[in-house]
Amino acid sequence: LVTVKDGAPVKNENSAYALASCNACTTLAVSFQLVLIVGQSDEIMPINVAEALNLNCPECITTAIAKQLVISLQSAPSEELLRRLTEELEKLDAIDTADPPAEVLEQVNAVSDAINRALDESGITYPKATPTPTAAEQQSSETPAPTSSPTPKASATPSPSPSVSPTTT
Repeated sequence: LVTVKDGAPVKNENSAYALASCNACTTLAVSFQLVLIVGQSDEIMPINVAEALNLNCPECITTAIAKQLVISLQSAPSEELLRRLTEELEKLDAIDTADPPAEVLEQVNAVSDAINRALDESGITYPKATPTPTAAEQQSSETPAPTSSPTPKASATPSPSPSVSPTTT
């Protein structure tokens, strides 16, 4: 759990490396980082890396999971919120490395989901962007008004189609 404030750059690195050179082994690396940005930072370039490598390792299972949450906050988190986030992060310590990789990933994602919920409930996160509906979605959601006039004749000049710009959130 890292807190960045006062406009400091966000260049945090999170990495998980699982390396194996054996016979019929299981290697698992899990790294989880929560970076809370209080206020504004003009330089946000976090690094999140997971690498799994088997070297001459027949029948091995090698898994690396790196999860990094970088979240901007309007104000500093309260002691209660920090306690709640720390409790969620401590659940990662209970991961059993003998569990199948898919199950480990489920546990990591459950912690991530709980952290996001806690932050959303705190009211100090910035509002989430809502996607802009496309022209087709707008058209299908509108109910045409009934008309009593005859259908207009086709025009020789095509009407301009609306411009749709992709949006990202």
